Amino acid sequence: MSDVDRTPMSADGPSKQSSETPRSDAMTPTRTTRMTRPTGALRAMVAGVITAIMLVAMLGVAVFAQTGKAAEGPTFLPADSVLYAELRLDLPGDQREQLMAFLGHLPGFADAASFDTKLDETIDQMLGGSDSPISWTEDIKPWFGGQVMLGLAELPPMDMTGSASDMTDSAPVVIGLSATDAAALDAAVAKLLATMGDSVTTEEYAGETISVVDNGDSPTVVAATDGALLLSNDLDTLKASLDVLAGTTPSLAADADYQTAMATLPADRLGAFYVDTAQLKDTLGPLVEQQLPGAMCSVLLLDADGVNLRLLAGASLPAAYNAAIDGIAIGPGVGSCGTAAWRGETVDVQDIATDPLWADFRDLALGHGLRSCVSVPIFAASAPGSGNR
Repeated sequence: MSDVDRTPMSADGPSKQSSETPRSDAMTPTRTTRMTRPTGALRAMVAGVITAIMLVAMLGVAVFAQTGKAAEGPTFLPADSVLYAELRLDLPGDQREQLMAFLGHLPGFADAASFDTKLDETIDQMLGGSDSPISWTEDIKPWFGGQVMLGLAELPPMDMTGSASDMTDSAPVVIGLSATDAAALDAAVAKLLATMGDSVTTEEYAGETISVVDNGDSPTVVAATDGALLLSNDLDTLKASLDVLAGTTPSLAADADYQTAMATLPADRLGAFYVDTAQLKDTLGPLVEQQLPGAMCSVLLLDADGVNLRLLAGASLPAAYNAAIDGIAIGPGVGSCGTAAWRGETVDVQDIATDPLWADFRDLALGHGLRSCVSVPIFAASAPGSGNR
């Protein structure tokens, strides 16, 4: 379980998180992304960049020399962003040395002196070699600082009757790839945009050049700034990021709650995931309730003290009921939610009027027309043991 409102999770181990969902099993929508070979459009460029980056991640990311450099963080994201994720491919701390030692046992990587050269050749071949319009060695490596950042400005419309892609396609996302050489980044972007002809339009905004490529279905928007290459599927979202960089709107990186949450993670982490859970309150409950007509859903998070449950979502339940259970301590006989959190297992109460688990809360529930309740605890992967204790 996580802190009350905002939950950071590190690649070294996500924080403990839980939600109780009356009358429903917990569901987590996911999306599968298919990447294609570059074909000349900016979308292909993005796919090529991501392909190279993911390959670097798989092979050990030994090409970066900025070991120990602090994470850039979401300096380009508005303070009210819903989600932020980062991947540290620059391998902070001593992780580069450890990984090189490990990969040295693999064929072709035994010679530490030629390690970087071998890795460069491998990535270039994966991108298509001389047939590809993008080269890792010439177009990406000279400027890429090794940090990949992703931000979600707002939640997409939630409708479980459609596919996961229907929901995520409308999500305004911005991706930041850290850059250590602005001139090299500008040259790479200009080279690739030159292959796209009339499909590219440009405009100046907040002192930066924005390029928009018409893909036929949705635009791909790009801006090369001094510190990062920004990519988005929405022009207004990218402009909002440029406003943050220009200092006209506050950034998530300067947000006090964000700083407090991230301070709990190790400085040399390989990655992190941050969610402003407060903004999920009006979304999670209805998302589940769509699957169970007539049911009412609430989601609660276990405090950092491991004792008290805090209401995260429950808009369809009576306000007085929500107020009464917000902050309640978990235990072996604390209704369905408190007991499920205590036991670390699903608790299904068919009749609140007679079940002993609801003895102390029976009048509260029945007074608001509640007759049965199913609670399902959800744990982060790092949660120790069973239950919430």
